[in-house]
Amino acid sequence: MVTLQDVAAACGVSVTTVSHVLNHTRYVSPELAAQVLETVKALGYEPLRKRKHREISSVGVGGSIGFLISRDLLMNCGCRSYVQMAGNSNWITIAVSDSITEKELIQIKKSYHLTQALVHSSVELLPDPKKENDLSGVLLVNQETPKGDRNAHRLILDYKTAMEMALRHLFQCGHMSITVICSHLNSFCRRQLLEAVERCAEEYAIPLGKENIIWLSGAPDEPEQLRRSEQGTAVVTVGLYPLQAIMIQAAQNKLSFPEELSLIAIDDDSFIDRNYPEITSVELDPRQALPSIEQMDVLPQELFSMPTLKIRDSVGCLPLDPYGRKASGTSSLSLTLTEKLLVRRKKACIGVSFANGSTLFSEMILQGIQEAAANMDIALLPVQDAKNNPEIEENQLFSLIQQGASAIISISNDHQNMVEAFTRIAHSMGTPVILGSHLPINLSEFCYRTCIATNDDEKGRMVAKFLADEMQRKNQQKAILIFDKNSYVGAQNCAASVINTLTNTYPKIQVLEQIINMHSSGALMEFETIYEAYPDLQGIYAQDAGIAGNICEFLRKQGREDVTVVTSQINNRFARQIMLHNIDSLGIVSSRPIEMGHWMVNAAASIILGKNVPPYITIEPVVLNNENVEELWPMLTRSKLV
Repeated sequence: MVTLQDVAAACGVSVTTVSHVLNHTRYVSPELAAQVLETVKALGYEPLRKRKHREISSVGVGGSIGFLISRDLLMNCGCRSYVQMAGNSNWITIAVSDSITEKELIQIKKSYHLTQALVHSSVELLPDPKKENDLSGVLLVNQETPKGDRNAHRLILDYKTAMEMALRHLFQCGHMSITVICSHLNSFCRRQLLEAVERCAEEYAIPLGKENIIWLSGAPDEPEQLRRSEQGTAVVTVGLYPLQAIMIQAAQNKLSFPEELSLIAIDDDSFIDRNYPEITSVELDPRQALPSIEQMDVLPQELFSMPTLKIRDSVGCLPLDPYGRKASGTSSLSLTLTEKLLVRRKKACIGVSFANGSTLFSEMILQGIQEAAANMDIALLPVQDAKNNPEIEENQLFSLIQQGASAIISISNDHQNMVEAFTRIAHSMGTPVILGSHLPINLSEFCYRTCIATNDDEKGRMVAKFLADEMQRKNQQKAILIFDKNSYVGAQNCAASVINTLTNTYPKIQVLEQIINMHSSGALMEFETIYEAYPDLQGIYAQDAGIAGNICEFLRKQGREDVTVVTSQINNRFARQIMLHNIDSLGIVSSRPIEMGHWMVNAAASIILGKNVPPYITIEPVVLNNENVEELWPMLTRSKLV
């Protein structure tokens, strides 16, 4: 039975405060009063006088539904999904021990005059070995089937499939070091979860087993098990309490999702959707299979509820270097105020060389470099632009070294044709080289100190998510993908990630065609031919932002503003289309070039100070849409959209 103390503990207030709210005996702030009343409703608490009156009036009549849940879990479980199943019936939440016998269950049912009883999966129902009991009017959630026909109904929430969904989604995003954190569940659920973990580990040939599962109980303050454990790169939580615990730990350690830790939550309650709408989750909704437990007498004895994966923003593609090793984040390049002062005293200078400095992307990286260098009084030697000529670029790099550069920043979307040049520089001069945007896979680590790049796999995932979410919101399915096979390495990785994500994560999206070789010149004429072949297309990914802009203008003339269009290039014209026409189905998934420039200078400063820097560092992309484009555009470009 839920008590006043239970309500107070769930709200984090005193019993006196709860009493004042219920009895209107003293002023309590409207916000706190609303929280208390919501908890009272969620837990099914009734004041003693009301409960006695109801019990007296219901003697011999029944009509109440009892919800039996573990005492350890009660304070951390909203149970809203189960309460909603009760319809208009009287609902009594009953806290019990971790396990009860069939005899005890029948006694509880009689004591509270229950018409039906629902046993939560946090409770272990122990069979009576001596005799069969009449379990009519009892719904067992994820329990072993009682021996014999005892008139009990079973609701199976498929935790096994739910865990497989979560793990496969993480595997597809590159995560192999995963921790599973579970709340109190009975042995049936535990077996389901362990079977899923072992099956996925075998399927993907990774070391994942029961040693990767942490079982928690109690209040989500600072569980000792979590403080002692290493979560790896991703976490799957099962139940509300583990989710609250990992969120507390993340806040204390200043971890962000998904940049530093990816997270998927599995639960059988609607609390996650209401309170953590940004968390990717697998929902096990008992209401799917059981609209109302009042109809238990006409339902089959076994009911199944299949899980639903809801993809949001707490899972990202694990940043990897070209060798498939885990990349580092920008936190490794952070400098303290003292370190920045030391850099100023050294009067260092750095050289900057662009393979092609005429692009908007290069201009923004240079602006970031100039801002960060000025902040630390680092002198910039005359910036070099090789205009896509490798021989000129190599001569420019040697010239910067001869001018006394303490470090060199070399920026290109494809450094492949500079491998021999970097090798010669390393052997002859020894000046530290910082690469921007691209690391050739065959370049020895001896030849460079670090590479600053965009997480292109994550960029592709975000493109696919934006495209699929917008299309599914409008009940659309048909999409076309437009690539340029001659694009730089990072763009090719992004394109591959788009295809992989759509295929594995959004099977409802039907890719009508992949156009591999569309260039800006003549693109509109080529697209008109495509539109004639697929007049019912509903979504487009155009890698080139210029092509995306031309397509948008063409579609608008056709009266097709319903088509979702997304690009992975930053482009002023396309951004203005998003803003001026206020179309929520247009989007840019962009790198952060000015930030890249900042971190390249921080890398140079760290090297000058003699600090170790990781060999490969990635920066997460960002999505621009009609809600944020005006705010983010100036931050990304230092310019206004007009």
